[in-house]
Amino acid sequence: MKTLRCRARAGRLPRGVSLIEAMVTMGVMAVGTLAVLGVQTSLRLNADISKQRSAAVRIAQESLEKARGYANMTAYNNIVTATPVPVVGDNASYQPDEQVIEPAGLNAPKQKTFITTVTWQDRGNQPQTVRLATLIHGTPPILSGSLVVPGDTGPVRNPGNRNFAIPRDAALDATTGTSRYTPAGAPAGVSWVFNNVSGFITQRCLGSVCDAFNGRLLAGFVRFATAVENPGPADTENPPGGLMQVGVTVVLTSPAAPAAAACFVNDDLVSASRVYVCAVPVNNAGMWSGRSEVTGLPALAGDVADVTAGRFRVCRYTPYRDHLLVPSQMRNEEHPLNYVNVGRSLPNQNFLVVKASGINGCPADGPAPQVNTNTWHHQPSA
Repeated sequence: MKTLRCRARAGRLPRGVSLIEAMVTMGVMAVGTLAVLGVQTSLRLNADISKQRSAAVRIAQESLEKARGYANMTAYNNIVTATPVPVVGDNASYQPDEQVIEPAGLNAPKQKTFITTVTWQDRGNQPQTVRLATLIHGTPPILSGSLVVPGDTGPVRNPGNRNFAIPRDAALDATTGTSRYTPAGAPAGVSWVFNNVSGFITQRCLGSVCDAFNGRLLAGFVRFATAVENPGPADTENPPGGLMQVGVTVVLTSPAAPAAAACFVNDDLVSASRVYVCAVPVNNAGMWSGRSEVTGLPALAGDVADVTAGRFRVCRYTPYRDHLLVPSQMRNEEHPLNYVNVGRSLPNQNFLVVKASGINGCPADGPAPQVNTNTWHHQPSA
């Protein structure tokens, strides 16, 4: 019996944990804890960057909206990059930077690409960047009301489903995709044929005989503010003056002679203006360059400082008062002093005749215009 008890005691397993087992267990726990702490640190850093990125996007959006919120065309033309001002947030300092890109060329669309870039350093001292861009079109804000105007009476759609430059009273020929226009004031039988899509003049006709012609329309009116000595802003919108029997001609620098533009004028008694239309030939590249001039005035001022009584000066309607300060911005449709490489038809190229004796010269627009009616010296030019 004693022998059996001894064997039973000897067969029992030892109790407790060895030192090696304890160290291994602690090592495994330490590795697991480090992994959890690493995940928590990464999550915190990512949440921090996400918060910073949201703040940077808000700063960039505010910059874009400020640029897009121009109130008139003067403010649009003055959209420039602002001096970067750091913005201090809760856990980062943000550095915004702005850039304005305008398309080159006189025939380029009137639009600006506005880019805002916001940079900052995150909690890990790594550079972070957010960049937003928008396209801002140079359209007077007042025209936003045209969105509720029927499409065939405003600039939203082309009248009669043809190019906007084609005169509205041109006879539409839907079968050929052309329109025939008889210029008022032209000799009997004279007419021009327009391509409805491009607005280009493709034929000049005399009666039923038509010849091929590659030309562009140049059109507008001449109004007269000659009933007052010093016309002001209100007189550019509703000029007080009677009709004068003036004409319009185009002096071409390209294409060279013997190419010549055919211009005709006619009285518009409703607006008290002389309406002119010109068919201007183009060169092999489909363009023309030159200057339009009002002719037939009794006496033209000798220069912009000439205030001799009985003389007149010709002003042109243009968004810019001084063309010498903005030569890169003067697109052909904005009525520059000299047209350069005109590749499309140009309507609304308008003039205002004033007395040379007035000290105001060519009047500017009012402080809060509904429509831009600035004028600037054209004959004689500044």
